[in-house]
Amino acid sequence: MSGFRNNISLNRSISQGILKNIISKLLICCDLMLDDCIKNSLKINNLEEDIRDYLYVNYLNDDDIMEKVGLDEFRFYSEVPENYQNNKPKGRTDLHVFSIDMFKHRKQYFTIECKRINGKKTLNRYYIENGIKRFLGKQPLYSSFFGMNCLFSFVVEDIDIEKNTDEINGLISCDYEEINVKSPISHIEISSSYDYTYKSEYVANHDTDILLYHVFYNFTSIIK
Repeated sequence: MSGFRNNISLNRSISQGILKNIISKLLICCDLMLDDCIKNSLKINNLEEDIRDYLYVNYLNDDDIMEKVGLDEFRFYSEVPENYQNNKPKGRTDLHVFSIDMFKHRKQYFTIECKRINGKKTLNRYYIENGIKRFLGKQPLYSSFFGMNCLFSFVVEDIDIEKNTDEINGLISCDYEEINVKSPISHIEISSSYDYTYKSEYVANHDTDILLYHVFYNFTSIIK
């Protein structure tokens, strides 16, 4: 794909197509990680950073694997400083995804924010407060050049993902009046081989509405 190239202002539908393609290939990498860990009897600590780092180091930062899954045109970067004010970053994103043209257009990237999910209210609130809300507000913690990004959840306990998604929507509706929901988290097919992909949209306080894709991937079998 060459959607990033030679076009600073990608239209929304093209941007969505590119991000959905990235997510579908990221799911393949998660499948590889799950299969490899099971095959080699490896367990990963039940920590967001440990799961993300294992995925990044062994798959997303491996040129051979990126070529194999069809993402060799893109580069993933982990723990990237974001939103500098007074020469200090306000935060760090879990993953930035750049095209190979990143040196031409440094602000053209997608953010993939990683979170753990276990079906309990504490992590559901954390998902909202330290996930969704980071892209919203008058001065969002994370920028959204294309008006869209992705929340990628590591499911660490066997849960009913559909039910838990409804509970996240319910929490937002009841307890987060400051979040102006244009459309709640609802199912969307990104990969024909994976069911738990969703999208939501929010009225933002800046130039454009914010579209967020949500992925819930079950890593339970390889979590310590």
